[in-house]
Amino acid sequence: MHKTEAQNILNATLSLNEGIGKIDDIITNMSDENEKKVWVQKLGGLIGYIVNEIQKPIVREYPDLDPYAPP
Repeated sequence: MHKTEAQNILNATLSLNEGIGKIDDIITNMSDENEKKVWVQKLGGLIGYIVNEIQKPIVREYPDLDPYAPP
């Protein structure tokens, strides 16, 4: 993968943060605790997949693109 493509993919994953935050807010406010636990696991799985299967492989190849590295 070219660096420009890698950067574009990382940018796209980071753009998902707002929507994921909205989903998290909805889950946080669920009244049914059993249902909430199920959805917390689902959201955690989604976040884990994005980080572990998309972001980390790109950062291994291009460490300078790490969006979480200190400036």
